[in-house]
Amino acid sequence: MPRPKYKKNEKTAVDKIEDAFWKLLETTRYSCITVAQVVKLAGLNRNSFYYHFENMDDLAHTAVTDTMNPAAISVMVDAMNGKEDLAVTRTPEFKQSVERFCLIAGKNSSYGLRTMLTDALEQAWCKIVHVDPAKFTKKDKVIVSYLLGGTLSVFAYCADNNIEVPMEEILHSGLSKRVHETLLEIAAEQNAVA
Repeated sequence: MPRPKYKKNEKTAVDKIEDAFWKLLETTRYSCITVAQVVKLAGLNRNSFYYHFENMDDLAHTAVTDTMNPAAISVMVDAMNGKEDLAVTRTPEFKQSVERFCLIAGKNSSYGLRTMLTDALEQAWCKIVHVDPAKFTKKDKVIVSYLLGGTLSVFAYCADNNIEVPMEEILHSGLSKRVHETLLEIAAEQNAVA
């Protein structure tokens, strides 16, 4: 039997599978989510799942990576550079990314999922300020880990207490600017050594 044809304006199998994963993570611990639950909620079969993903961890990695969309990265850049108009934080796409960050940091997550998000955020931050994380000193790694830990704690607190993340307030609070300045200091030190 041939593969079903993709219909224009219809979600792809990957999109349906990822959406089902996120929906399940709202109510189910990651370690308890099964392929059978995902495909049932997605309205697909196991073959569709295994055509696109090796296992649940592969799906989770892809879903976390896809959550780091350009709009989310752009807002980080704008906020870190002191831009005042952060209207993009009110777009559905950005809000969805933040909600998913919260799910990854929240009580139904796992150490592995939180590590994936931490790594993705670290890469994004380093890209923003042109820092090579491979050149981090132990001190740099501790500082960046501290900054990322605080960020994940905010997402986890909001997720676990069913609070919408006040992104504009956070981004305008000066915290993001201080994070940016700290990363720039690390970049300057790396450039001085190079």
